[in-house]
Parts: sequence; C-alpha cells; structure tokens
Amino acid sequence: MFDIKEKTDAYIHICEVYDEHVGSLDLACRAGCAACCTINVTITALEGYLIVETLERSGRIDVLEPLNHYISRQRFIPQFTFNRLTEMMVREEDVPEEVIDPAWGACPLLNDNQCPIYALRPFACRCLVSQRECRYGEYALMSPLTVAVNHVMLQYIEHVDSSGFTGNMTDVLLFMKSPENRKRYRKGYLSVHGQPFIPNFPVRHLLIEPEYKEAIAPLLAALSRGG
Repeated sequence: MFDIKEKTDAYIHICEVYDEHVGSLDLACRAGCAACCTINVTITALEGYLIVETLERSGRIDVLEPLNHYISRQRFIPQFTFNRLTEMMVREEDVPEEVIDPAWGACPLLNDNQCPIYALRPFACRCLVSQRECRYGEYALMSPLTVAVNHVMLQYIEHVDSSGFTGNMTDVLLFMKSPENRKRYRKGYLSVHGQPFIPNFPVRHLLIEPEYKEAIAPLLAALSRGG
C-alpha cells in the first residue's frame, strides 16, 4: 500500500509524463472550449483529496461551492473501475454498457466556459483531448493510440490509489471537503459505506493492443522511472 506522499508523488509524475506526451500532438483544444466539460467526470479518491487539499491551503475552497447545487442532478455514477473492466475483458466476461449522457449537463465548476481548477483538473479531464474542435456539435476526435495511452494512464492512477475508490467528481469532491474524511484517507482507514463510490483495484493486466505496444513502451519506461 502506498502512503499519501508516495501516492501524490506518483500521481504528479503520471500527469507530467502524460502532459509531455500530449505536448507532441496536434490538438484543437483551446481555452474557452468547454464542450467536453460535463457533469459526468469520474475521479479517484486521490485526485479528489489533492484538489480539495490544494484549494484549502490556497484559500480557494469556495470554488467548490457550486457543487452543492448539483447534488440532486442526474449524473454518471460508475459501476466499474478501469482495472476492474480490464480484468473482465481479459477473462472474456460480458462487459455491461454504462450510459453516459452529455445532455445531463455541464461541469458544475465551469465559470464562463473556464475551469477554475484547470491546473488541478483530474486526469479524466486532462486526457480528453481532440484533434478537431468539438464546440460546434462534433465529438472529440482521438487517435486509437491516444485512447490506448489514456487507458493505460488511468489504470496506473487507479493502481496508485488501489486502497481508495472512484466516483463522480461532484460526489468525491463534496465527500473530501470534510477535514475528517481527508484525515481518514491519509491514515488509510476511510469508510465510504453508503456513498456512491466503488473500490479501486491494483493493475494485474495492462490493456494494450499488440499494435501499440512499441509506441507505448517509452511511456511505460518513463512511468517506471518515477516509481
């Protein structure tokens, strides 16, 4: 089990490796384009902890206030984590389809199409990149390789937080606003009974299709250097 410093250091390193990779891509994403910013974002407990802790220390915790008005809104509640889904695929089990509807609404944190926690944004936001503008009704366009890289990175993040949980960003951030919950998370004895969260799992199999193994190998090596 990772302690809190090991978790945060590993997560920051994963984001750095990913950002360097994405910096080499020709993307259409620009400030003010928030078409992909919906209420359906899912994050790990670690990401929620880091976001709330950083906002608390900087005196900006009020940024999360809008979340209180969205707690009754329909949003995506995950039933499976990335590592659990990967295990199911490896075992050739039927993978139930989970419905995610962008029409459920925009991210509660958006302010004039700007993200107030952009530097702290969770990985699910960080990895939603597009080769074409999607603000005019188009869907994000990602290469199959980018999709494969995203999945691997999400698997690694879940592995780092394998003693934690995953949930909708609104629920996780509101839960982590409690100083007592953050304290229990740091100590490793946080109970989430009755909460809309699912447990994380360590990596047992990486979901990498054979044709992408060579391209992804340098990223895996970079991740290992940070671990």
